[in-house]
Amino acid sequence: MSLNKKKEQGFVMIESIVSLSILALFIGGVFPFSLELLTIREQAKVEIELSRFLYESALFYDRMDPKNEYFSSGRVTANSVTTNKSIHLYVEDKEVRSIGFLSAEW
Repeated sequence: MSLNKKKEQGFVMIESIVSLSILALFIGGVFPFSLELLTIREQAKVEIELSRFLYESALFYDRMDPKNEYFSSGRVTANSVTTNKSIHLYVEDKEVRSIGFLSAEW
């Protein structure tokens, strides 16, 4: 009887090591993938905010009244510069979006 118990105890330890190694491989494969998804999500949020800033600038656009506006939302801060023919959106003094108007009728 005692010999059978020793064999069973050894099997439980080997089984535990194998299952822990499988779990470690699974976590090692899923963790970088989930970090990449979070990075892509943050980039998409920034792109959406910049598009929203440009939309708001275009919504209240008056070609007779050029102006500079500052937008801020979360981590994104942008500067909108409107001229008589275009709207430019800058983030950290770098142009990221622009709209040029060819003609308009009111």
